[in-house]
Amino acid sequence: MQDNLTPGPRKLFHIREAGIYGSPERLIVGQITHAQKYAGIPVSYRKGGLENAFVSELTSLKIPHLELTEHFTGDLSTSVRLAAMIRQYRPSLIVTHEYKSNLYGYLASRITGVPHLIHYHGATAEDVKVRLYNAIDRWVLRRAQGIITVSNETKRRLAAIGVTDSKINVVINAVSEAAFGHVLFVNEEFAPSVPFAVCAGRLSYEKGVDILIEAVALLKNSGTNLNLLIYGEGPEEARLRSLIERRGLSYSVKLVGFLKDLRGPFGAMAFLVIPSRSEGFPLVLLEAWAQGAPLVATPVGGLPELITDNENGILAKAPDPKSLAEAIHRALSLPDFRSRCGAAGRRLVAEKYSFETQVARLEEIYDRFAQ
Repeated sequence: MQDNLTPGPRKLFHIREAGIYGSPERLIVGQITHAQKYAGIPVSYRKGGLENAFVSELTSLKIPHLELTEHFTGDLSTSVRLAAMIRQYRPSLIVTHEYKSNLYGYLASRITGVPHLIHYHGATAEDVKVRLYNAIDRWVLRRAQGIITVSNETKRRLAAIGVTDSKINVVINAVSEAAFGHVLFVNEEFAPSVPFAVCAGRLSYEKGVDILIEAVALLKNSGTNLNLLIYGEGPEEARLRSLIERRGLSYSVKLVGFLKDLRGPFGAMAFLVIPSRSEGFPLVLLEAWAQGAPLVATPVGGLPELITDNENGILAKAPDPKSLAEAIHRALSLPDFRSRCGAAGRRLVAEKYSFETQVARLEEIYDRFAQ
């Protein structure tokens, strides 16, 4: 892997802004470390002086990488510096992974002539600035040479904003062999007499964590006890803390921050809850299944494509507190829910969602575009 940074054919740039080491970053690392034909070069950027957790992780894993500095939000000169990197390292392909890198990659591709693919993971819309970026991103997506996305639902979203259907390629997410490994977890938040569930993801509106908190309040009011650990960071954190306090859930619902490796809590929990208002293909679902844990989820995005009700999880009827509370109550009422549905999920991940399978499909797509 040490020759990744030498110029030459069969190289590709994976470009991603990253303040945390989350699901998209883990997917990039998995694709690079399992690649057969292409040597992947991660290129990460942050505004000068801000922490870049992706770079820290790449350094610890000894994965050769490159860094860009974005001098201010929306700094278009970043694309010029990216173009200079492309000319120096001569990758066969540029692959970008979020709205700002999509714009920078598109402009750098126009400057250098190197083909550009977008890996579309979904979109957020938490504030005016992000909504502006999304509008720019829709403009870029419609002009992309090709797009890789994670579910049939996200493919439909892309088609709805005017992306030509023939440009869109659906490639499912994947987990590494390490996702199946056991990690000791000591539950220091709750007494063991009450089961605990986990929610893990960005604390933003579309992830629906407020829906889950309201559902737990409904369960508590009806006499059903459930403890909940919420892992993640994001713009909704203060509002969610206030909601937990107002609903009298401070002893049973805990916001515990971002955790890079979730195998410990996933291996010990009763089930994972995904309460999203919108989704693509959440990697935490596969990681929970790999730990033998089932899911309770809202029926949005790609989730109905993945979850078979009462086989590897339970789907709520709608993304609202009452429906989610009913789904959680069903899960708690099934004495074999974890052992039966969790085992089915684990088998499914082992059979279908490996990086070997994903990378083989990705490299077929790369072959069509690489120069």
